[in-house]
Amino acid sequence: MKRKPLGPVWACAGANFTYYNKHGLIGNMNPLDPTGQLFRHRRQALGLTQMELAQSAGVALPTLQTLEAGRSNPSIDTLRNLGRVLGLDLEVRPKNCDWERLIELGLPLASDLKKKRRGIATPDTLLHEVRLALLEPAPTVRHEDALIGLLVALSEYYPTFFLKKLGRNKKVTRLLQRVQGRHIKLKRLALHTIASYL
Repeated sequence: MKRKPLGPVWACAGANFTYYNKHGLIGNMNPLDPTGQLFRHRRQALGLTQMELAQSAGVALPTLQTLEAGRSNPSIDTLRNLGRVLGLDLEVRPKNCDWERLIELGLPLASDLKKKRRGIATPDTLLHEVRLALLEPAPTVRHEDALIGLLVALSEYYPTFFLKKLGRNKKVTRLLQRVQGRHIKLKRLALHTIASYL
C-alpha cells in the first residue's frame, strides 16, 4: 500500500520519481527528466515565470533554466529551495527489491505474474535486484532459500562475476554458509534462467 502524504511531495527512490498530492498518487515522472518536468509543471500551475521562481528561491536563473531543460545536476539545497517555493517537499526513501522482477531474472521461485519479461534481463539488472534483496529481510523463508540458491548458482558457475560484484558482501557470505540440499536444487533452477543472459 502506498503512503499518501498530506501535502505535495516529490519522492525519489532510485531512478523512480513519483509525485503525490493530498489526493494521493498523481503520476510517475519520466525517469530520464523527472526533475525538470515536475518543476516546470508546478511553476506553470502556480503562474510563475522562471525569473520569479528563481528570485523567490534564491537560485540563479540559468540554474533553473538548465534544470527545467533536463541538463543539470542540481544540489539538494537548490532542489529544496525551489521545492519550498513550489510547495513541494523533497523526500528520499530506500527502494525495495522487486521480488517479481528478481524471479524473472532467475530467482528460483514460482511467480503469480501472468505477463513475463518486464524489460531486458542483463547482468546489471540482476545485480541491482540482488543487492536490493540483500538490504531487506526476505518476505518469506521460501524467498530466502531461493535467494541462496541463486547466489550458489552465481558463485559456482560465474565465479568471476560473483567475486567481483558480490564477493565482499557480508550478508552473502552468511547466506552461503547455510547451504543445504534444497539450495542445490534451487541452484539448478536458477541456472536455467541466468544462463540465457550471463
